[in-house]
Amino acid sequence: PLNKKQTISANTACKNAEGKYLARMDADDIALPTRFEKQLKFLEADPEIGMVGTWTDTISKSGKIIGQWKTTVEPGVLNWNLLFGTSFAHSSVMMRKDIAKQAGLYQSLEAEDYDLWSRISRFAKVANIPEILQQKRVWSGQLALKVPTETRDCVLQIMQKNINHLLNNSNLDLEMIRNIRMVSDKTT
Repeated sequence: PLNKKQTISANTACKNAEGKYLARMDADDIALPTRFEKQLKFLEADPEIGMVGTWTDTISKSGKIIGQWKTTVEPGVLNWNLLFGTSFAHSSVMMRKDIAKQAGLYQSLEAEDYDLWSRISRFAKVANIPEILQQKRVWSGQLALKVPTETRDCVLQIMQKNINHLLNNSNLDLEMIRNIRMVSDKTT
């Protein structure tokens, strides 16, 4: 069964937040000391940006750095990447509250982050700060690791909406999206 609590809890927090911005943070991850300050300054400097993420360290359950995730920072490339997946670490994201609400907050019970970012990117700029400001913990019991998201139909449906939006509602069916995804995975 799906854990509906995560999406419902995130929306409850978003709706009750009193500030101008929403910062996503998973309980077992670590925000480095300057993360929020740098993201706030980044968003304040460009009102067209609706959401900003950061590069992340990947840490083990015990907190040892085991890798890094340095995603693209080019806005145009970020939008193209959203056609087939994501370039944002969920727990590193800060969003404008009004933009997140305009996008409809979290709606999907699976891949809720990818779904929201895709909707935000359709009417606001998205960005990444090219600096490690977050540490993302990975361990074998995580909910996200139990079912690989790239194989779920919900992810293909999000991709379908992204591609159809980009191509002005060409209405590509899920089988075509699945084939495009397979080709894109083989070329990267």
